[in-house]
Amino acid sequence: GEAGSEAAASGEAMAGDKVLRVNLGTFPDILDPQKSSFVNEIANLKMVYEGLTRQDGELATVPAAAESWAYNDDATALTFTLRDGLLYGDGSPLNAERFAYSIRRNIDPATAGEYASITDEILGAPEWRGCGEDAAACEAAAAQVMESVKASHADGTACTGYDDAECNTLTLTFSRPAPYFHVVSSLWVTFPAKEELITAGGENWWLDAANHIGNGPFVIDTLEQGVQALYTPNANYWGDVPQVSVDFAFITDSAVAFEAYKNNEFDIIGLSAEDLEVVQADPVLSQEANIYPGSCTFAVMFHQLKEPFTDPKVREGFARALDREGWVTDVLRGLGSPTLTWIPPGFPGYDGEESRWGFDPEAAKQAIADSSYGSVENLPPITMTFSDTPRNRTRNEWLAAKFKEVLGVDATLDPVESTTYTALTKDINTAPQMFILGWCADYPDP
Repeated sequence: GEAGSEAAASGEAMAGDKVLRVNLGTFPDILDPQKSSFVNEIANLKMVYEGLTRQDGELATVPAAAESWAYNDDATALTFTLRDGLLYGDGSPLNAERFAYSIRRNIDPATAGEYASITDEILGAPEWRGCGEDAAACEAAAAQVMESVKASHADGTACTGYDDAECNTLTLTFSRPAPYFHVVSSLWVTFPAKEELITAGGENWWLDAANHIGNGPFVIDTLEQGVQALYTPNANYWGDVPQVSVDFAFITDSAVAFEAYKNNEFDIIGLSAEDLEVVQADPVLSQEANIYPGSCTFAVMFHQLKEPFTDPKVREGFARALDREGWVTDVLRGLGSPTLTWIPPGFPGYDGEESRWGFDPEAAKQAIADSSYGSVENLPPITMTFSDTPRNRTRNEWLAAKFKEVLGVDATLDPVESTTYTALTKDINTAPQMFILGWCADYPDP
């Protein structure tokens, strides 16, 4: 998923009312399992929904709604067996047909979800997603996916609908061996939101808490856009029912959130670099801080379809002008590590020797000189767009100053509202010319 935070300060939850109060930052741009992609969206969805499998604290894939799964001999088919008696939060039955709907909806080009390609191993999936305006091709590919994502009874006979309590088997057929797909099945794209609620609610069905009838450990009590999401324990959850409620707030200014934490208004917040010295010097706060390496990587992004970043030499120039060591030391105050790779240490495929595009002021200047523009003076205006908080402004001012120092570029700062910023970055047609964005690993494999 995209974006994320790697440090947290956590105090004691209020024992009296048993509500864990968490500041999550930016309010989700969308809370639709088959359309979401950002970390804050997924964090909310995981409260209410659960997939066929899940990842435990050791990142092992373990049973969730499915009690077991099995591949055929060449891993071109995967069969899940659901737990007996699964229920939604409202007490209605949950069966394999619900999961079949969710997976098909993820593939359906009408959904146009950002993670649609994650299920492309399913036979017919890429053809349906990419069928465009060819009605015959779309119909044929959709029919193939209907067969490739099949709910049934244990004996293979057809299910009769969403109320069929014996419909406990889901079989996925792949176009190639996919022995890892039980891991993919832990992702939010498989979460079984109800078809009838999505249909009745329309494009923005997810904004109404009443439409989020899920199968996860919590039910959603309150959803107030930009303000609050309150989750209470789901008594119908198959596993251990939580003993606390969770109250998410959405304060985007980390300085405000930190003051609220110190005033005992939150139990958990993201720890910002700007507050690190205060926390480390405080005997109580320093004991409450949890700082640990994570799997999120952040980068300065260039829109490769917008001038001047259509030119790879310009991209190289700006990449080499970025002092990653200085960013981590001066801006993040050590809350991070400089990197030139998306894959973090400890993951398969990590390359600790990668050195391309590292900080090199002279090479940065030469790259601009070698570009089609020939010099900085010939570049079009450069705009850096960011989520509008005082601290984000300071960070982007630091970046702009470095680009000025190394390249002689005068970049314009463009602050926008936080949820709007998220929406802009998701669409290639609205994505800014230059912006900061992150990627967090969805499972422990590149």
